[in-house]
Parts: sequence; C-alpha cells; structure tokens
Amino acid sequence: MLKKKSRKKGLGLVRVSLILFLSLFCILGGYREVMAETEGNYEYSVSAYDNSATIKRYIGSEKNLVIPKKLGGHPVNQISKAAFKGNTAIESVTIPEFITAVGWEAFMSCSALKTVKWNAAEDIPRYCFDSCISLESVELNDHVYWIHDRAFFLCGKLKSVRIGTEESRLMFISDLAFSECPNLTNITYAGRKVWWDEILSRTEETTRKRLETANVTYALKYAKPGKPTNVKVTYPDLENVHITWKAVPNARNYVVKISGPKGYTTENKNVWGFDSDGKPLKKPSLDIALYHGENWGSPKYPYGKYTFTIYATGYHTDVEPIQGKGSKTCIFKRLEKPESVIWKKYRKVGRKLAMSWKKNKLADGYILSYIYYKYGSENRSKEYTKALTAKTTSYSLTIPKKYNAIMFALRPYVVSGKKKCYAKEDLKWINIGPDGRELQW
Repeated sequence: MLKKKSRKKGLGLVRVSLILFLSLFCILGGYREVMAETEGNYEYSVSAYDNSATIKRYIGSEKNLVIPKKLGGHPVNQISKAAFKGNTAIESVTIPEFITAVGWEAFMSCSALKTVKWNAAEDIPRYCFDSCISLESVELNDHVYWIHDRAFFLCGKLKSVRIGTEESRLMFISDLAFSECPNLTNITYAGRKVWWDEILSRTEETTRKRLETANVTYALKYAKPGKPTNVKVTYPDLENVHITWKAVPNARNYVVKISGPKGYTTENKNVWGFDSDGKPLKKPSLDIALYHGENWGSPKYPYGKYTFTIYATGYHTDVEPIQGKGSKTCIFKRLEKPESVIWKKYRKVGRKLAMSWKKNKLADGYILSYIYYKYGSENRSKEYTKALTAKTTSYSLTIPKKYNAIMFALRPYVVSGKKKCYAKEDLKWINIGPDGRELQW
C-alpha cells in the first residue's frame, strides 16, 4: 500500500510540473508573439525601456536598401544579429547615423551586395560583412573606432575602402578583419601616416600584411580651430581651481598649459573636445588642484602668479602641433590672517569723525563697520559697512543730526579668488561719545 501511495504521489508531482511547464511555455510563447511585430519587409521588436525599435529580420528584395527611421511609429536605433544575413537582392546599403548598435553577422553572406556606406555606430561587429562575395567598395565615417574580427573576411572582390571623411578616429582593426580580400588595393585614410602605422602595429599579422600591400592615400581634412576666448578661472584656494572657456569651432581637443611660480612644475592637461555622445562640448572646462609636494597628506602650495593658457587643436593626438590659444593670469596669495589694524589716530570734532591708520602690508583691503547712536538712549542705526582699498590709510564720517555718538571697527583682510580671510584677533569696536572722548565698554 505504501508503495502504491508513493507512486501516486510521484505521478501527481510529475503532472503538476508538466502543467506548470506547459503554462509557462504558453505564456512566454504568447509574450514573444506580442513583442515581435512586422511592417512591410521588416520584422522588429520594441524596447520596453525607451520605446525604440530593433530590426530583427529583413525579407525584402530592394536593390538599394534604405534603413527606415521608424517602424510602427517607433524610432529605429539597432540592427539585430543576422538581420540581413543571406539576402541575395541587396546591392547597396547605407547604415544611417541613427543606428547606434549593429549585431554580429548582420549582413553576412549578402551575395549581391556591392557597396556599403557606414554612418552608424562606432564599432563594426564581428562577421558583419563576412562572405559578401560581390562587395567592391566600403566607406566608413569618422566615428568608426573599431573594426572587429572577420568584419570583411572573404570579400574577394573588395577593391577600395575609405576610412573617414575629415578626421578618422579609428584605433583598432581586429583579427582577420580584411583577410582573404586579395583585390583590396586602395585605402583612403582620413588621417596621417603616423596614425595609420600605429593602427597597423596593433593589428594581427595576417591582416597587417594584407593592409600593408594596399596603396594608402592620406586624406586628412584639417580645419584650423579658432582661438579660445572668455577664459575664466574661479577658485577659493589652490586646492579647488575651476577653469572654463568658450568652445571653439573645429576643435577636436584642448590643451590647458599651467605655468606657475618657482617651485611649480609646468603641467599640460588634456580636455577632449567631445561629450560621451560624440557631440562637441558646449562649455569645456577643467577642475584641478594645484598641489605641490611629495604626498597628499602634507601638500605644499607655491603661492604666486599662475597663467592658464588654453590651446585648441584640430587633431586628436598630443604629438600634433596645436593652434589657437587664449590665456588667463591669476595671483594666488597665501591666506594668512593679517595683523589687526594699527591706529594712528581717530578724532571726533562736532559731527565729524576723522581716522587714520598704519598701512597693513599683507592686507588686500579693509572693511570699515560703523553704527550711529544717541548716547543715553536705545536709538541707534543699523550697522553700515564700507569696503576700502589696500592703499587707503585714512577715512572720515559725518554723524547724522539725530545721533551724537558712533562706534566703529576696521578689519584688514587677505583675499584669494572669492575667499576673504580677516584679521587674527576678534573684531575690536571703538566707541566715541558726544564729547569726542573714547568710551570704555
């Protein structure tokens, strides 16, 4: 009996598991059917994240293929793996700039494909045009950064490749990318020979030998950038320096040269002229701490005159000559608290108060604070302040008629950037009564 019961329980569990599996299969199958959509010759899916469309499959027979901007009202931004693989009708295709990602084998074995114009993503994926036996010419835009493994493998009729139109950013060509392309004889590269040699030095031997036999034309179109203007430097101290300047047309890169006083080593800081989306920076900037010392724990700061010179260049390497420049000079002062003011005299005659003091050599200026009041009552004015220059050593005030006494204080300060540092001692107020004598607190 126990055996029969255990058998029945086992069969029951199997049935439940089978029912759950079939239910899940039906749910997932139904989900895929809902998500997979078609329009014309395209099968596509829609992202739940950003509502964009990804081309999954193309079954058309257009000779000159134009990738649609939208499918089902959704913006197209990706081409899936093997989406056009094995098509026998397409003769030319342009991968537009709104395509941000292309999957492996996307156009593999498109036997009639003759010309490709790539304006899309930075990477040409693996096997993308592998075995396109009729392919003759390829044009790549400036943004292509990496040509991956076997991207153009077994393209026997491929004759010419153009890499970039103005200034190519290509850095890597992976294994066998152009292998088995015996007719590849012409390469036009929008760059300099030194850049091309660097790319080949990072390329595996088989592909490198294939590319070295081709005739390479260097066709860098260089537009000289203008001069950086409106250079601004804001800082509370040497630990936090913020530099901004107006963006320059045609600038690919900026170099900020920082020169300072004795004891500071001249530095060059690079600022890439584009954001993460490849668009020119609208507000280029640099944040830097001007430390000078052996370690961060006990830094030394060489105070004095610093000059920040901004160079703009049309190239993306540091070895090329730099062009237009703009500069800004700032003086960083040690924020030592100055000594309190040393008075020569202060004298009240009638309603006139005249004061004079010894010049404070360290001070960048003074703040005079004063309050009028009527002696023996609670009638007093608000606290007034007056900013005085470092050269000022005397000042006078006239007491209004409704008051007969005054209290005042003078504070020297040192400034660096927007930060003021006042005298070491607490503010010392001087109180002058109606008769001109100093009153003690």
